[in-house]
Amino acid sequence: MKLGSTLAVAALCLSAYAAIAEDAPAAAPPAPSPEMKARYEACKADADKFCAAEIAARATGPKGAIGKCLDSHTAELSNGCKAARAERAAEKAKQ
Repeated sequence: MKLGSTLAVAALCLSAYAAIAEDAPAAAPPAPSPEMKARYEACKADADKFCAAEIAARATGPKGAIGKCLDSHTAELSNGCKAARAERAAEKAKQ
């Protein structure tokens, strides 16, 4: 009988812990690097101009949709955005 009570208490504790863990907010993503902030600033106006739908759907849309949108408008991007995206591509190629 004592073992049964111990198991019942353990099960209750585990279920309470699981409920608390489900309600806990997710950890915040890491802060963007200065380089990422600079790329964002360099391409913000272009993204606003060409990729408004992807920006609006950012929370529920596919990952990378804004980047793909910018890719589809490469010829129309500002020189600053083109340079920032070229720098990022070079960084990725080194990895």
